[in-house]
Amino acid sequence: MLRRLFAAIALAVAAITTTSSSVDAAQDSAQAFLDLHNATRAEVGVAPLAWDDTVAAYARTFAAERKGDCALAHSGGPYGESLFWGSSGASWTAADAVSSWVAEKQSYNCEDNSCGGASGLPVCGHYTQVVWANTIRVGCATVTCDGQSGTFIVCEYDPPGNVVGQRPYAGCGQFNRSAQSPPQDFLTLQNAFRAGLGIGMLSWDSSLAAYTETYAEKRKRDCQKISSNGPYGENIFQGAGGSGASDALFSWFGEKQYYNCTTNKCESGGACGDYTQLIWANSTRVGCASVICKTMLAAARSLLATTILQAMSPVSGRIWAARKKKALHPVWS
Repeated sequence: MLRRLFAAIALAVAAITTTSSSVDAAQDSAQAFLDLHNATRAEVGVAPLAWDDTVAAYARTFAAERKGDCALAHSGGPYGESLFWGSSGASWTAADAVSSWVAEKQSYNCEDNSCGGASGLPVCGHYTQVVWANTIRVGCATVTCDGQSGTFIVCEYDPPGNVVGQRPYAGCGQFNRSAQSPPQDFLTLQNAFRAGLGIGMLSWDSSLAAYTETYAEKRKRDCQKISSNGPYGENIFQGAGGSGASDALFSWFGEKQYYNCTTNKCESGGACGDYTQLIWANSTRVGCASVICKTMLAAARSLLATTILQAMSPVSGRIWAARKKKALHPVWS
């Protein structure tokens, strides 16, 4: 029996990470948090959140209280609340916190409003808070804890989600979304990921978009993740019917856990090439496309192909200018 949603506030989640400032709005800007949340909400037809200075002030005050111990303990305040912690040694951003919460989507069963899903994991309260339709305001903060005890990130939501007996949003399915996600859906999230690492923004390129549209159409019959072997950097995502831009981008960004910046290699038996292409500093233009497959075996699946143009002379052996001190090895609890 799948466990029912019951928390009035999202449960805490942990991941190994770090940052380099105290409570600092500049490091993880309001816009970055908003872009990451609202891209996920758009995928299920939910209205975007607005940044609220009062809610953000509460988040900053609470983050400052956690500075001494970095403990994953909830504030018990009037808002919905999601927490993220990580040990010192590598710099993560708003994207890491929000992507860890959104990753719980795989555990949410919309049909009966329960946690479990295909993953069999019981936790999905962070994800449901991110997409809770009745939540309209958000405020977040990040703090570097004392004694090299890590990083603490908190987002507060008003009104709070995860109300017992209610669903996060109305209905399940594709929410009248067309096969093609708008260019801005792809561009906004990718640039939010890059901004957190101090990397230049990508711009949309219609020629690259046309290339990916042609390639995606070729894969319409089988929905296979087969490279086009073209002249560009290329990421491919294949998922269940109704998958959109944020599903693909958060999936690629999730490979960060396998990337060791010190050695510039993928480790722990995982792939990390999609992640490194997302944040490749010398890539300047991007074009994307998606297709809903039509074959009987793949009728309920969709394919999203992203092609990123990479400069001829990338920085040798490094993804971004500011080297991190240690490898990234995120874990969950």
